[in-house]
Amino acid sequence: MTRRYHDAKSEYNNNPTKRNKSRYKLLKPNVKTFTSVLNACARPVSVSEKEDAFEIAKLVMAELSVGTYGKPNFLSYAAYLAVCATTLEV
Repeated sequence: MTRRYHDAKSEYNNNPTKRNKSRYKLLKPNVKTFTSVLNACARPVSVSEKEDAFEIAKLVMAELSVGTYGKPNFLSYAAYLAVCATTLEV
């Protein structure tokens, strides 16, 4: 989603039309988007998906920590803790 956002933004910069502007503004991810990804990672279907889910969750939290798309909130941290609880061994 971030790649599509950046593609749409560069398209707007190359061709600044009203349609292109609304398109890239609609595609901009926010904290809710990233928290939804974290919630999905907290529910791996199989044992083989656990490692991938944790790696994705780490990338999401790193992206949120930068603050480009907003800062993580209490729901983001709760979702990340849920990922840790379901994907990591005790």
